[in-house]
Amino acid sequence: MSKIFSNDALELRSDAFIEGERKATVEGGVLTCADGTRIDTKAAERFPRLSSDCPMLDAMYGISVRDHERLVIDPRMYLYMMCQRYGRDFKIPEGFLPGGSVFWAGYGFNTYLYTRDTAYSSWLGTAHILPDVVKSHLQYLRDLRRKIGLKVSKQHDIPIDGVPFEQLDCTEREMGLNYNTNSYTRRTDDIVWALGLWECYRSTFDKGLLPYMLEQFDYFDEHFYRHFLDEDGLYRGQSTFIDIGGACYGGRSGSRTVALKALSTNCLYVKAFEILGKAAALLGDDSRAEEFASRRGRLAESIRTRFGANDWNHYLDEEGKPSGRREILGLAFLTLFDILPPGEGAKLLLDYEGGDYGRPLLWPFCGSDRVYHDNSTWPFADTIFALAEHKVGNRQDVIRATMGKLSRAALEGNFNEVIEYATGRMVGCPGYIWSAASYLAVIFKMIAGLEVDGAGKVTFAPVLPAELGDRLDLDGLKIGGMTINLRLRGNGERVERCTVDGSEADSPSLDVAPGERVVEIRLGE
Repeated sequence: MSKIFSNDALELRSDAFIEGERKATVEGGVLTCADGTRIDTKAAERFPRLSSDCPMLDAMYGISVRDHERLVIDPRMYLYMMCQRYGRDFKIPEGFLPGGSVFWAGYGFNTYLYTRDTAYSSWLGTAHILPDVVKSHLQYLRDLRRKIGLKVSKQHDIPIDGVPFEQLDCTEREMGLNYNTNSYTRRTDDIVWALGLWECYRSTFDKGLLPYMLEQFDYFDEHFYRHFLDEDGLYRGQSTFIDIGGACYGGRSGSRTVALKALSTNCLYVKAFEILGKAAALLGDDSRAEEFASRRGRLAESIRTRFGANDWNHYLDEEGKPSGRREILGLAFLTLFDILPPGEGAKLLLDYEGGDYGRPLLWPFCGSDRVYHDNSTWPFADTIFALAEHKVGNRQDVIRATMGKLSRAALEGNFNEVIEYATGRMVGCPGYIWSAASYLAVIFKMIAGLEVDGAGKVTFAPVLPAELGDRLDLDGLKIGGMTINLRLRGNGERVERCTVDGSEADSPSLDVAPGERVVEIRLGE
């Protein structure tokens, strides 16, 4: 079978993954992991179904779906797990129990429910396989964060003038016992929910999500976000998901990091304003749409001015000094969210450090001995960076390399959370949701080139490298009330011929409408 990708550490073939003496193989839809465990990777009929000439591509998609299924927890199981963790006398605070299913972050990670993990996963592809759970999860956490407000434990404070926080007489662990989440001092990238719910909307066309998103933003802008907006036009807060202090923040405590200004988190606000402007326009509120467009433009300009003058470092400190290092998601967002022109963004991507197992989360590293945010590569962050490369670079090379690194999941039979950069040792939680969602991004975003606009236009810009064979079928992809069966034939990224329901089409696009549709695309180099 053909070789798809290799570097000094690993090799991906169409039917096998090899890393040193460890090897995983796939035959007849059954994955044999490095330890001999055999897993049937066929996804259940209720999910989109993938069939191609590349057995490993199909198997890794199946493992991604399997990981997702195992992370879905209904309210009764959620209550049971909480009681097991905290004792059978565990009492649920008012409004605590979710009304619908939610996601654990990873197998046995902890019982906390996270906004960012599910929001990023939704954006990467989870919204196209489990949109109802995405919606239930993120809406529950909106309610929970409202309930908690800006309360923080006695171990935390918010060192920004004018922020009306309330310090509770409890430890951070006790706060977790009461609310099953952390203080806002570990959640300053909260705005990421907008990306997750917008992707859910584009998958379901649930019209109720549009006014809901605007109302949620208005509340959180009034009670949370505006307090973190500084006079220079930038938002204070940690880099997205790097939510603990220490070496990554020059030795600062967790609370001290919320006074910094992080590139990645400010970029998230730019994208959120774009999304909310689209939501307002779809509801016919042109004045609000213009307001969000203006806020987006002002913030993007502040990012270009302040961070551009400081070598695009991952944060500016309390005195405006740069951190001395770059961060993978901030650089990726500059391109993905159109904050920089493609050429400028592409150069920053090209200049960032690489790695056999994935790119470093931060570069240079911070000098600690710990492998987590420092000395690490995170598959979901590496994939988001690859999506930026896919937008401005050689799309076929990006697909091959991203598949190669993510397919290490075949060795263990699940997608791990975090990897030691130097050795490739998997040190994080197994079966982690945003790592599993990263493989969905390879299928939906990179290969199928799926794009859905808010108004109901579905477009494909497919890329199928020759190493994957010349056939790929993606059946049962649901967009709104429509089911799409996609057929890719040939190789390359140039559309030679396209038919929709057997009729010739000028381009691979269609409007969302109830029913089943067949889109066939012939590709050429």
